Amino acid sequence: MGDELTQLPNLPNRPILGEDIAAHFAAVNGHGDVIVENSPDTIKIIPKTGKSKVVKLPEPSEGRVIKQYIRGLAVDKNNNVYVVSWLKTSTEIGEVKRYVLDVLDENYNVKQDSRRLEYLDATDYVTIAVTKNNDIVVIQYSDPQVFVIDNTGKLKHVFELGSRFLYGLGICGQDDIMIPSDDFQIVEIYSEEGNLKSTIKLPEGHEVRGLAFNYVICKIIVLTYVGKKNSFFLLCYTEAGELETETFFCRGYDVFPPRICSHPSGPIVIVSEKSITFI
Repeated sequence: MGDELTQLPNLPNRPILGEDIAAHFAAVNGHGDVIVENSPDTIKIIPKTGKSKVVKLPEPSEGRVIKQYIRGLAVDKNNNVYVVSWLKTSTEIGEVKRYVLDVLDENYNVKQDSRRLEYLDATDYVTIAVTKNNDIVVIQYSDPQVFVIDNTGKLKHVFELGSRFLYGLGICGQDDIMIPSDDFQIVEIYSEEGNLKSTIKLPEGHEVRGLAFNYVICKIIVLTYVGKKNSFFLLCYTEAGELETETFFCRGYDVFPPRICSHPSGPIVIVSEKSITFI
């Protein structure tokens, strides 16, 4: 298989009118609510129906905040929300830059105080994902290291790979880590300890732009971009790496490419700047 090209069916789509979505930082919980960055210190919860809700992040425990940016969002199987923020604070020893981890429970109440992630270089972007064991995987732009931490921010594993860019990070069914290669044409699958378990080579012309796992049918979903067609596609693979379907999703994008997110309870969404598509 792999030569099948289908048109995306009429999936539930929620247009977001009068506002742009920060699609590059997005996650979905077990209820299908989409969580996105709203401002440097707030997140927005967008339900399938009804009004959106804005939640303020906890105040940093050290120093006076000069600048703050959200740099990563993820949700675990229990619907706890993990937010990694970049902070620049004024302290007794001068200005300090650092990454911190905040954890909110499923009702968006603070679950634990901010934890400083001292092992991360506070100069580059990060992206995060959460395993079913509630470990957090963190990668940084231009850094070949992959950090695996527990849900309190304590470092568990570090391993190094060839990829240094951030177009996609995902967790598949066996809690393995999916990361694209530097040329975005191969999906590399690693254990938490850093052992390369398998690779998936994409069809010619396709480049990885997002990775997700469908926990209901146990399939790997790769969001790809084909430059010659200025179009995005969804590639569906078995866990063994066999391509089953290739589905057209949309043409082009404005500033940020769409982001695909999934949750162990089943929801899968694609978040774009103007809309959210439920798969």
